[in-house]
Amino acid sequence: MTGVVSKLWEDVPVLNSLDPLVELGIARLQNWSSKDTLAILAVAVGGASTFSYYVYTHLDPTLRQMISGEVDRGQVGREIQKRGPIHKVYGLNGPGYLIWGEAAGKWMLNTEKNNLFSGREGRSKFSRLLFQGSILDKDFAAHSKTRRLLSQAFKSDSLRAYLPRMVQEVRHDFDLWVQLSNQKGYVDLELELKQLALRFAFTLLVGADFTKDHEMSTGLVQKYEELLLGFIPWPIGEWNGKEKSMKVRRMLVEDVKGIIRKRRELLAKGVMPDFSDPLWLLMNTKDENGQGLTDDELADECVVLVIAGHETTARTLASFTVEILQNPTLLLDLRKEQSDLVQQFPLENGNYTNDHIKHMPLLDACFREIERMYGPAVEVSRVVRNDIVFKDPESGKEMKIRKGKRIAWSITATNRDPRVYPDPDTFDPYRWIEGAAASPSASAASAKGQDSDLGAVKVSSFRLATFGAGHRVCLGMQFARMEMLIIAGMMIKDYDFSDVKPGVELIEVRRPKFGYRDGVPVKFTKRV
Repeated sequence: MTGVVSKLWEDVPVLNSLDPLVELGIARLQNWSSKDTLAILAVAVGGASTFSYYVYTHLDPTLRQMISGEVDRGQVGREIQKRGPIHKVYGLNGPGYLIWGEAAGKWMLNTEKNNLFSGREGRSKFSRLLFQGSILDKDFAAHSKTRRLLSQAFKSDSLRAYLPRMVQEVRHDFDLWVQLSNQKGYVDLELELKQLALRFAFTLLVGADFTKDHEMSTGLVQKYEELLLGFIPWPIGEWNGKEKSMKVRRMLVEDVKGIIRKRRELLAKGVMPDFSDPLWLLMNTKDENGQGLTDDELADECVVLVIAGHETTARTLASFTVEILQNPTLLLDLRKEQSDLVQQFPLENGNYTNDHIKHMPLLDACFREIERMYGPAVEVSRVVRNDIVFKDPESGKEMKIRKGKRIAWSITATNRDPRVYPDPDTFDPYRWIEGAAASPSASAASAKGQDSDLGAVKVSSFRLATFGAGHRVCLGMQFARMEMLIIAGMMIKDYDFSDVKPGVELIEVRRPKFGYRDGVPVKFTKRV
């Protein structure tokens, strides 16, 4: 068996250009065991492209991880980095190129080069179908026009207007978690955070009122999970996953159109909302020619808002919770920060204000580090519109990329670049705090460039790439970060959740998305 695999690897050009993660999987076959039969079946049923997709998107650098579903992102990053700044890969959508690092990201994503790459074509066929008509389905002038309109809902003044309702929603859910924990003994924070983030997406971003629309709120998490089924191809996913996803999309679009119709009727009567939210703003936003988004366009954009406004937030909050559960000293430091904060800035009716959100450096640093190490997105993909030459400014390595080829910038490898982040596989939030003595890597990520304005250390989005970078950087990035600071800050300040259910191991897996094998079951109680 060993000789056959070695000969195959040397002689078949397609296999020799596979993604490095697939290379690891093939190499593992040389140490054959009966358990590895599953990997062979994956190749036989789906072909090399399905195998490449499985390994790459699941971030499992060995067959053991592929079979068990356990995750080692550090190994993934190192294997990509080992192959150099650019290399050929073979994935689900055929052959292409993988790049990583700050310089490569700027080369591909900087605004002045956006006419050379298509973001729309860089997405999978299903992604283009799911996000049809939205900003993610547009390039160049059409993308820029839509982005200008959507950005009005995520400016600083708009974010401040969303804060009171955010705090109200979080407080309501936390009190329910206490009741649930008292009844059942434990509450699964991973599941509850997912449901909270989903309700945030529906209520704060697209204006759903679950108190009046019980049908829309029923089975919300299950509906959302089905919305994403189409991203996982058969035989790894369900054979009719795409059909299920599109059915849920049609339901979501109709729900949003219903909300818009009701709001149009209220506006015609001169009735304004009790709370400001992005949908209200977008319904009334006009471009320089006096044109706004049609109701169909608003509904399409809301599909994006629901997915983008939930997935990163829920995943990041779950990872954050697990990290501080495993680091009680850090939890104590975070509680001290919250205690000092309310002394400096008194709460208004027991609630956070914008002053509180702007003065949580350690909590913000924790989320930067979670984004760096555990971000749900693994790459940013584009298709080249004309022949182009990539030249790495550091090594001088060149590679010609022909028109129509796919090129992906690895977020995983970029976020773990050892040149930027010393000891990149260690969770160290103090690296983000200017002059922090607690960490040898503090301030290492600081750089000039396109910066985020949260936290003590400003960082280029080409170094911390979780929300993308360049002219397509996530519009809702600051909304998501504000949401996470509110949820985590209130949870740390007012509640105890350190008692994990006995026998539970907090192990991260793919199923097929990132998650924890046993969830995160804890006792959730009010702090005295």
